[in-house]
Amino acid sequence: MHLESLRIDQFRCVPRFARALEPGGILIVGDNASGKTSLLEAVFYLVTGRSFRTRYDNDCVPWGSPSSSLATIQGRVRRRAGDSCRLVVALGAGVKSVRIDDKPLAQLAGLWGHLQAVLFTPDDLQLIKGAPGERRRYLDMALSQIDPKFLFHLQRYNQALRQRNALLKRSDRFTETLRDDIAPWDEQLIEHGAAVMRGRQAFLAGLEPRAARIYALIALAGDTQPSSESSVAAEIPPSPPRPLPETLSLRYAPSLRGVSFENDQETRTLFRKMLHSSLEEDVRRNATTNGPHRDDFLALLSGKPTRDFGSQGQVRSCVLALRLAEVQEMEARTGDSPLVLLDDVASELDPSRKKRVLELLDPVWQTFMTTTRPDDFPAGVAFTDTICLPHDFEPASPPEGT
Repeated sequence: MHLESLRIDQFRCVPRFARALEPGGILIVGDNASGKTSLLEAVFYLVTGRSFRTRYDNDCVPWGSPSSSLATIQGRVRRRAGDSCRLVVALGAGVKSVRIDDKPLAQLAGLWGHLQAVLFTPDDLQLIKGAPGERRRYLDMALSQIDPKFLFHLQRYNQALRQRNALLKRSDRFTETLRDDIAPWDEQLIEHGAAVMRGRQAFLAGLEPRAARIYALIALAGDTQPSSESSVAAEIPPSPPRPLPETLSLRYAPSLRGVSFENDQETRTLFRKMLHSSLEEDVRRNATTNGPHRDDFLALLSGKPTRDFGSQGQVRSCVLALRLAEVQEMEARTGDSPLVLLDDVASELDPSRKKRVLELLDPVWQTFMTTTRPDDFPAGVAFTDTICLPHDFEPASPPEGT
């Protein structure tokens, strides 16, 4: 999967950008505040209909623009099977419209899956060091792109959770009447929450061996010469050239304890018991205290939590391993490779690990990499295109009728 073309108009500091694109590595070079991250953000809008930098779409319209101004992003997606589609996202003051092949979408969820991407930013260290919500978002973002059923269950679960919490906030004490009123929402939570937890557990199970192998290669950077086995798309040798000081593993930590998720009826029964037994506590807190909205997962290095015991370098290597494993897992489950968006990855790594990460990028992936210094990349690294900012921006299109 890749973007054949990208056009951006009046998006943040980008007046106009139009380019035909090829698969492979695409280097985006420019000074700070020149628009490098804005280009990645625009591409991300075509993936999710949302920004990864702000909760407010209006932030993406250039400051001082007329109230009628629209920021627009257009892209043509070509899949491995040969079919293609055209995506358009338009943003304005209180306005958002999304079209696929000129057909407007009634719901934003209809956009997910048409273009898939994995994003790395310097803020990704919070994936390990941050709150559990960061890790839930990581799982849900990946799964929602590759599995429409998961996205459906996640949306329904969140809707039921909001309704249940609204009832709790209107109740000043626990009563049997409240239990009866809340029971229908409990059943919604159970049905959709069980599917969400199963999806997360299965995704982590597939992700773990990939992330462990990739982490080993990054941690061993500089120990061996590059080889054809360095790509995550190739068969990675089972034994590293020297013993590792630590091995990466992933552990799902669901709110629902003591269940394997292999038996759906068992999962539902335990979830129902948990909601029933915690209702009095939920009333006191005015919120639902158990369920997949409280899930977490742990990244462990030789059995120890990375967030507590990992060095800065280990945390960074762990995050990159998770992101590259995410690319591989998405490709395995969909049969197509997602876009890879790497924001300033070169400045986050020492030279040997930087070199190894670049070797791990499959040449068939369309990979967008931003940097302020082209010499951050080792000699011999080939890019199919280089975008120089702000030089490659074009003047804004004149308003219609002028």
